[in-house]
Amino acid sequence: MLEIVEDGLERIVHKPHLFLVRFRGAAGSAPWLDTKGRLDRAKTMITQNEISWEYVAGVGLVGHELKWKRDLLRTEREQGTVGRFLKLANSFLGSLSKVLPVLEPVKEFKENIEACVAYSKRIND
Repeated sequence: MLEIVEDGLERIVHKPHLFLVRFRGAAGSAPWLDTKGRLDRAKTMITQNEISWEYVAGVGLVGHELKWKRDLLRTEREQGTVGRFLKLANSFLGSLSKVLPVLEPVKEFKENIEACVAYSKRIND
């Protein structure tokens, strides 16, 4: 699921027309590269079992629940529904960041992107 979150965020960040003019470029290369690095670190921690699987299971991020949540997130990413994708990503990152603190800044980055996009849509639509 982290790959889906990463891909979705990257798609949004690289579409400046989604942002209010004064925010265009604000998510540019440096903040995005930092965020991408944190996502890569989290993926490594998961593959190397540096995670509390009991907690992950307790928040529904294994088995059928994980597949369902992944499918929802993937569908929103593929259909380009920005607001809903960000909301689903927030739920996932919020749960996983409790066991992988490296994801907390990723969640903050996503929330700032969400604020810029939502603000832009109200004014420029």
